[in-house]
Amino acid sequence: MGDMGKILIADHEKSFRLVTSESLRREGYACDVVKDGGNAKKALREGKYDLLIADLEMPGNSDLELIRAFRKL
Repeated sequence: MGDMGKILIADHEKSFRLVTSESLRREGYACDVVKDGGNAKKALREGKYDLLIADLEMPGNSDLELIRAFRKL
């Protein structure tokens, strides 16, 4: 498992994080999940991801700053 790519899922809704990560893991992706922008930025600094799935309106993501951080990191 996890040989297809690594995905970071950032969303303040726990049910979305759980359902999405479980579905992607069944397909062979490695997934990390976080609940806000601050934790997402920390994960991006500490790990390598092929894809970011992020809630645009979650805490810590004002003005889409998480998307810009992903591109830089």
